[in-house]
Amino acid sequence: MNKIRIMIIDDEVPLVIGMKRYFELRSDFQIVTSTSPLQGWNIMQKQHFDILVIDLRMPEMDGLAFISRIGKKQPDLEIIAISGHANVQDVIQCYKMGVLDFFQKPFELMTLANAIEKSSKFIEAQKTLHKTQEELLFLQKKIQKNEGSSLLGDSPEISHIREMMQKIAGFPETSVVIEGESGVGKELVAHGIHRLSQRKDNHFVAVNCSSVPETLFETEFFGHTKGSFTDATETRPGYVQYAQHGTLFLDEIGEMPLSQQSKLLRLLETKKYHQVGHAEPISCDIRIICASNRPLKKLIEEKKLREDLYYRLNQFAIVVPPLRDRAADIPVLFTFFIEQFSQRYKKSPLKVDPVVCSLLKNYPFPGNVRELKNVAERAVILADGELIRPCHIPQPDIKTTLFPVSGPSTGFNLENIEKTAIEQAIAQAGPSRKEVARLLGITPQSLDRKVEKHRIAWKPKSNPLLNK
Repeated sequence: MNKIRIMIIDDEVPLVIGMKRYFELRSDFQIVTSTSPLQGWNIMQKQHFDILVIDLRMPEMDGLAFISRIGKKQPDLEIIAISGHANVQDVIQCYKMGVLDFFQKPFELMTLANAIEKSSKFIEAQKTLHKTQEELLFLQKKIQKNEGSSLLGDSPEISHIREMMQKIAGFPETSVVIEGESGVGKELVAHGIHRLSQRKDNHFVAVNCSSVPETLFETEFFGHTKGSFTDATETRPGYVQYAQHGTLFLDEIGEMPLSQQSKLLRLLETKKYHQVGHAEPISCDIRIICASNRPLKKLIEEKKLREDLYYRLNQFAIVVPPLRDRAADIPVLFTFFIEQFSQRYKKSPLKVDPVVCSLLKNYPFPGNVRELKNVAERAVILADGELIRPCHIPQPDIKTTLFPVSGPSTGFNLENIEKTAIEQAIAQAGPSRKEVARLLGITPQSLDRKVEKHRIAWKPKSNPLLNK
């Protein structure tokens, strides 16, 4: 625990010496004294103190004037006033100025010590609170900056989405539709809108519509009262009530039963709902954001989504592009995930070989960001040095796809894949035999054999097989 710093200002030298000796017996107090208010003022301009003990009647400066001036410069300072000549008006003025306690001279040091002890506990509590608030503020700024790892990147597509999130966040009543393939980060976009909006201090409730049985839809969404049906042994709120003043995120909206979509439509139109077993309608204040991995208009054509519900939900639309359409973001995302998993598995910071990023950018990632995250986790687990290398990414799932086969063939030629990998590593590392082998995750001897097998024109350093 940090020491409580106490400043004592009084023109009575014996009293100041006595207070200093008494309070210095406490190991958690740091005492500074002055018998001159002007000197004390100069000290307090240069140093921070938690508690000030000050006399109200001193020749150089009036104590009340000192308190008034220092209170403006150090508003968190706890002040205890002492005096042998103060009147009632002085005492009243002290308390109006925020003085914690007042003691009439002569007083027992134990009494003053109790007041300081009480104040020090309050100061420690305030410091803890401020530290927690600073940590939360830092976290909130970090979240608002990136809106989740899946939205990292500087591609025009992601920059456009962040811009739209910022705009729609300022309209807390507007419903939002988010479309995109599985794994692109639709829920992160929804959560980001919530955190950027006026609703950020209330709940963000995420519901996967495919997981709610049709027979339980009403009770799950709107809740029920005790005794409303056989197993209703207690009153239970639903998702809508949990999200009050916040955001309700409905993932896979196309999986919601058609028979229940009318109830959601009514909620959107009236801002009211009926709890099972409750006669009167209940008002609600929520923003609804829904998402789908299939285009909602396609779901309307298939009779899986009501058209009137679609137009009520689709006040503002965001389409999150798949990772293959924003390959420029892959290195940023992959590096972020590597750092994340390195911390989780308590490994030293890992760097990513540029060849790895080049390989990843050529892979279509059908699983999108979710798949890239899995690739990063696997790489961290496999890495035994300080570098993520090509041998740490999945084989053949990625490598047989990363190297396109030239020509009309629709399959993969493993010989060409291997040769291309070696040539890319050589282009990256130049004539260094050891470095090329390291990039490929093989021994120099194995590299020599493969170079000779593929008849690759290369003059490496220290290659006995090719320099015969």
